[in-house]
Amino acid sequence: MSAKCFVIGLAVVSTTAVVGATTLRSKTTADFNRYATAVSARLERELKAEGPFLSVDRLPPTQRFAARQALLRGETIVERAPTAHDGKDEIDIDGGLINHWHGVIFVPRVNLDALIANLREPGADKHKQEDVLRSVVTSRDGDSQKVYLRLKRTKVITVYYDTDYDVKYVRIAPTRATSTSLSTRIVEVENPGTPQEKLLPEGEDHGFMWRLNSYWRFEETNGGVMVEIESLTLSREMPFLLKPIAGPIITHIARETLARTLESVRARFAKG
Repeated sequence: MSAKCFVIGLAVVSTTAVVGATTLRSKTTADFNRYATAVSARLERELKAEGPFLSVDRLPPTQRFAARQALLRGETIVERAPTAHDGKDEIDIDGGLINHWHGVIFVPRVNLDALIANLREPGADKHKQEDVLRSVVTSRDGDSQKVYLRLKRTKVITVYYDTDYDVKYVRIAPTRATSTSLSTRIVEVENPGTPQEKLLPEGEDHGFMWRLNSYWRFEETNGGVMVEIESLTLSREMPFLLKPIAGPIITHIARETLARTLESVRARFAKG
């Protein structure tokens, strides 16, 4: 057996071993909320400060130029967020893990007004993200709206979710805007699309995704719009012996999901 096949086999066994139901504890939720509050406070300070708007513009000059050029060439930049602890992919909290990432992409041939108008109508998007199976705006109130998404997450195994979000858009300058998307409900779906479809009790499931918060920034520049997202995903705590194999699977899902989200925004405005 090749080393690659052996690792994949271990991943399957390890993931299968942890897919038994677990329960989201109130302490875990409180720890996540404290972390999310700290992130929100930092983002607010950055917006109020006299300084760069996007993370790439806070890099040293040489790195900033290289990053900007890569984005204009159509590359997607996704990295761990700067507040991740001790260089780890996941942040340990009581009973769970937080994956904290940020990413940037450039969307050419669009202005800020058109891009935001498109994002506010997710159900009308002809370039839907492949893991977003259904999207509906359930209510609107000025610049705020509530959004429902049915999600599909696949890495070794496939899990489906019904999710709800509070989303708010804020225009802070003629060429700049922000948006927040905070999950208010995430429930796992068994046997989706069949007569046996069933929603598991909230917080009593396999624990691969309990919370998903996204913080967006938009800047119109160079004949297009820079789109930046910082994301927080809360998942279950991994047993110590399985964490070296199963942990990276969850980390990969969080990173890959952010990259697909960014790239789906660009695909909406691609020609053809």
